[in-house]
Amino acid sequence: MKRWSLVACVSALALLLLLPLAAVAKPKPATTVYRNGYVWTVDSKKPRAQAVAVRGAKIVFVGSNKAAKAFIGKKTKVVNLKGRMMMPGLIDSHQHPIEGGASLIGYNLNGVQRTIPELQAVLQGWLDASHDQEPDGWLDVEGYKGALPRGTNLVKADLDALDTERPIAIRNWDHHSIWVNTRGLEVCEIDADTPTPDGGYIEKDAEGKPTGYFADAAMRLVTDQIPAVDPESPEETAQRTVHALNEVGITGVMDAISNWNLDTWTEEFEQGRLNIRVACAVMLDQEQAASDPDGMIEDLNDLRDEYDVPNRLVVSQGKVILDGVPDFPAQNGWMLEPYLEEDEDGNWVPGTNLGNGAPFWEPKLLKDTVVKMNTAGWPVHIHALGDASVRWSLDCFEAAQEAGASKDLRNGICHLEPIKRSDIWRFGQLNVVACVQPQWHQWDTSSFDAAKDYLGEERMNNIYPIRSFEIAGAPISFGSDWPVDPLMPWYGIERAVTRTAEPWYGYDDMGPLNPWESITLKNAIRHYTLGSAYQIAMDTKVGSITKGKFADMIVLKKNIFKIPITEVDQTEVVMTIFNGKVVYKK
Repeated sequence: MKRWSLVACVSALALLLLLPLAAVAKPKPATTVYRNGYVWTVDSKKPRAQAVAVRGAKIVFVGSNKAAKAFIGKKTKVVNLKGRMMMPGLIDSHQHPIEGGASLIGYNLNGVQRTIPELQAVLQGWLDASHDQEPDGWLDVEGYKGALPRGTNLVKADLDALDTERPIAIRNWDHHSIWVNTRGLEVCEIDADTPTPDGGYIEKDAEGKPTGYFADAAMRLVTDQIPAVDPESPEETAQRTVHALNEVGITGVMDAISNWNLDTWTEEFEQGRLNIRVACAVMLDQEQAASDPDGMIEDLNDLRDEYDVPNRLVVSQGKVILDGVPDFPAQNGWMLEPYLEEDEDGNWVPGTNLGNGAPFWEPKLLKDTVVKMNTAGWPVHIHALGDASVRWSLDCFEAAQEAGASKDLRNGICHLEPIKRSDIWRFGQLNVVACVQPQWHQWDTSSFDAAKDYLGEERMNNIYPIRSFEIAGAPISFGSDWPVDPLMPWYGIERAVTRTAEPWYGYDDMGPLNPWESITLKNAIRHYTLGSAYQIAMDTKVGSITKGKFADMIVLKKNIFKIPITEVDQTEVVMTIFNGKVVYKK
């Protein structure tokens, strides 16, 4: 009797367990099912998959081809990936996208390194081709990156030698300096008596006359006098921008100085053309920060109320530029110890310069501003390249946390050249995002000719860290800084792994720059997707191919895990999917 009772109980239990399975309905059909792919999800719980199902804008399934069949209905579009690699769309954590779109037209040297004679040849060709603009039309050129012998510098005489009467402006690739010819100085009414603005630098010769080189705030003395070239509407520029981003696999960006772009982004969204997610950093005004900090916070709150579109367009943080670049000749990155100078015997010895014109914010004002912003719930994104700038930025964030600000605000520091080892650990301790531009992490003109001897061995050994940030447990994001650099995110991903320049740079025989800072390809992808999503506080919505997240994904021509690492920079995106829709296809 007891035996039969036990059997009956077991049978009844089995029936109860089966009932829920029978009652579970087949899932609602997906809009699109992608099958037969190598899906790299960047989700640690399920890093690999074969298929992804999308319903509307959201991912509803990630898994095997077999299980994906349940999501295929009569109207479901089924896409055969044919073994190609699918991954999350790239999220660029620091760029100037509208300016990048504008840079795709006009005169641009695109960061290709040139000697002075090579530069002169290119400029003369452009001058000859636009002779109708003589004698008063500016030749305004972007993207200069000179491969110059150490200790030399482009000066106005090099531009004066060209066959023209026109004013000429050559903007450096990093957007921190500009060169003009003598005619340009005359048009701008700049001479030996012109005062240097705060936060800027005017290079002068032995007689005190301007050489034609201006850095940071002093650039405005020139750029304000150059008529704006506006061959198209801001909306047309934005459309070119979004297409260029989608073409290389970018589905989200942080607009690092968005003050004048908010209306343009709003128009693109309202017209249904905003095929990227945009987080906007608003440049903070020092005068307002000093005189009316409460009003500054109110203005930011008003901008957020006016422009925010949840999950698509958000006013996310304040922006501060604390210093310039350590590279010669600008050398306005704020340093803890002076830059080195070459003495008469050829020895490199400490000089007196801690950074021309730097810091650009009075330190106490910056600390007060960061504390005010953070305790009001606003994160701050600080442009800091020199080791003193990085340290002071960390000090400001620490002070804010001591004043009660949340540790999860996603404060960030971008660019990050030489850093003291002790400060690297603080990124993890304070949960400050290290916003890295990995395409710089190689031997090239900037690191070798313009930095190596001027910074010295110790600082060069601590330049451009990534692996150290990982070890320190710091949140890391990747960005291109376009148009400071060309829009080449896959080049940056490769550099994060190899830290070696391509042969066309001319420095590949030097090997990797600080190879101990190399990271894995998987981590590089993670920093350019989920890491950047974390910075803009959208990591629960995008950044990985995860059920419930928005379907922002890309398909690559080749599986980048199965090709030589030296070919990753040539990666081709064959499909970009944003919000569940294909927005680019090759």
